Amino acid sequence: MSVRRIAATGACFLVGACLQFGAYVCASDDACQSDGAQGVCQATRYCSYPDTTCDSGQRYDEFAGDGLADECVEVDAAEDTGPIDSSGSSDETTGTPPDASTEDTGEPIPECGNGIVDPGEDCDDDNDVDGDGCNSDCTESGTVLWDVVHPELGSVSRGVAVGPTGNIAVVGGRTENMQSDVLVLFYDPDGVAQWQRTFASPGDHHDEGRQAAFDDAGDLYVTAWVTFDDEVPQQGPNSWTRAYDPRGGDGWTAVFNGPTDGADRTFDVATRADEVIVVGNTTGDVWVRGYDADDGEPRWTWTTAIEDSRFDGASGIAVTDDAVYVAGDVDNADDGRDAWFARLTVEGDTATADWIEIVDPGGIESDTALGIAVAPDGGLILCGRRNELAWVARYSEEGTFEWERFDDTLQTPSDVRGVGVDSEGQIVAVGYETDPKQGEDAFVTKYAPDGTMIWTRRYDGPAGGTDRARAVAVGPDRTIAVSGFTDAVDGRRAWVRKYSP
Repeated sequence: MSVRRIAATGACFLVGACLQFGAYVCASDDACQSDGAQGVCQATRYCSYPDTTCDSGQRYDEFAGDGLADECVEVDAAEDTGPIDSSGSSDETTGTPPDASTEDTGEPIPECGNGIVDPGEDCDDDNDVDGDGCNSDCTESGTVLWDVVHPELGSVSRGVAVGPTGNIAVVGGRTENMQSDVLVLFYDPDGVAQWQRTFASPGDHHDEGRQAAFDDAGDLYVTAWVTFDDEVPQQGPNSWTRAYDPRGGDGWTAVFNGPTDGADRTFDVATRADEVIVVGNTTGDVWVRGYDADDGEPRWTWTTAIEDSRFDGASGIAVTDDAVYVAGDVDNADDGRDAWFARLTVEGDTATADWIEIVDPGGIESDTALGIAVAPDGGLILCGRRNELAWVARYSEEGTFEWERFDDTLQTPSDVRGVGVDSEGQIVAVGYETDPKQGEDAFVTKYAPDGTMIWTRRYDGPAGGTDRARAVAVGPDRTIAVSGFTDAVDGRRAWVRKYSP
């Protein structure tokens, strides 16, 4: 293993949309679970729960829309007419027949792709390329396709993943009665909630969901850290990883408590073939473990103290068929922090570091790598913060520096919390900046493979408080899922948003 120090240079980087609060819409009974109670997804698409004071035995919860919140479900509720289908037909007598047409006005019919911005088009760049600023349907790249704000107060999101069929999982936590629980939310590609799961360790302790990953079959793996000190007094948090099937059924759960009963935390997870790999820390050292995807049995573990520092942080992981890449930060001799990343090779039950890179070592600045992704050509994309500036950088698959970007238009401190790469090599970075008057504002930025910025979006919530984008994942169709949380008018809530390429 070699530890190399590489210096980095500088260059540049970001603008708006709007989260809206709405009712919690369900698609099945699986989406109606609250505090251990199983609800019913009514024909109105809102959840209800048992209530013996209602003639129907069911009462809508506080998140139902259309004036139904906290109301009894009607005994003889009207049948659901169903949504209008994609062809435009409707089974309601008031619907417009699909063959209805308007009178010909003689105006030219808009034509997308002719290089002319016709009425009804956002843009037209005379090509059928998505993600270049104007997409093939003549809408702007980075258009918000949908957004959902979770109805539970005290909820936050720290991770997001997109499955092989476009389903989206959001991972984070919720705080209730001074207890923080792991929270997992599952949405279909259109943003309709499918199910919700929570995990609370015994004893009202702090549990924190961090990240999720799908495998090729659509099974979901969530990593977190949880506390079991009711079992071992004074025990620190434990690494926790759980498998779920696409319908939310529990699979295996793997818990790691280090030999000293100290702090053991995981922050990221990735899958490849029949393996689930997590990364985090154990009592101040970097810790990476591979689990068997079928039963959660440990296969291999890599633990290291990078240059014997006081504390080594490990925040991000990315995998290929033949390598595991990890990234984080490390204490240096100048009482600052340095970003680092490494490549591991796994053979059997042994993982070995091929190399470890420390970015621009030394100094009292707070430099950290918070995420890592692999481009289609094998290049490595890092994100995080350098000297309180949001930072994105590209390196070769061997760790050689190629370029980096800072955004000097952002108010500091700012950082990039998550990074993803699509099939064309375009890079999406998400994070937040700090406004001294209104708290933190979220941003989403897209770059070309050479680091040229394509588009940016910023978000300042309605309460003018803390609004963070914490994670990003790119789907198979190159659409972009971003999650985080917002300090809304009535409190903090998790949110997820889907953007066009």
